[in-house]
Amino acid sequence: MRKWVYLLIVCLVANAVGKTASEDRYAEWTRVKVGDIVPGFTYTTLAGDQLTSDQLKGKVLFINLFATWCGPCRAEMPHLEALFKKTQHRDFVMVAIGREHSAEDLLAFKREHKLTLPLAADPQRKIYGLFAEKYIPRNIVIGKDRRVKWHSVGYTATTFAEMESVIMRELERSATPKRFPLTERSQRH
Repeated sequence: MRKWVYLLIVCLVANAVGKTASEDRYAEWTRVKVGDIVPGFTYTTLAGDQLTSDQLKGKVLFINLFATWCGPCRAEMPHLEALFKKTQHRDFVMVAIGREHSAEDLLAFKREHKLTLPLAADPQRKIYGLFAEKYIPRNIVIGKDRRVKWHSVGYTATTFAEMESVIMRELERSATPKRFPLTERSQRH
């Protein structure tokens, strides 16, 4: 019995060390971290809508950086599509940006996977390069204050659910009316 307990502890410690080393490895290749102000950028969706980060001020922005050949990116795509369909909110903007892909590549991918979420091409890694140097998929949630609220690398159902809760929390913040304390003047009326 002791041997099994010891083995379990060793495995748990190794897993924790592995996660820390993995997170540190990703941090080295991440240019924008939680709390940072989002860098300025412009993207054009396949539908022809051109948006800049400045135009999106006051909105919650979700950016997915992916590649069509990436296994985890492909596994995540149906979940992104479901998120897009269920999060139709006037203060929410979502885009999946194809790293090193042309608009034609993405259009074929969009048709093949029957996607409705907005896609944008980043053939020269200009947008991707503002956020990271390596590793995809990446998910970035930017709050109305233009600060990064979430930045993840890779895809798991657990991290995707955590990210969704961050998006919902940011949208709830924007929907909650601000309450002002009563002042002497407002109490008289």
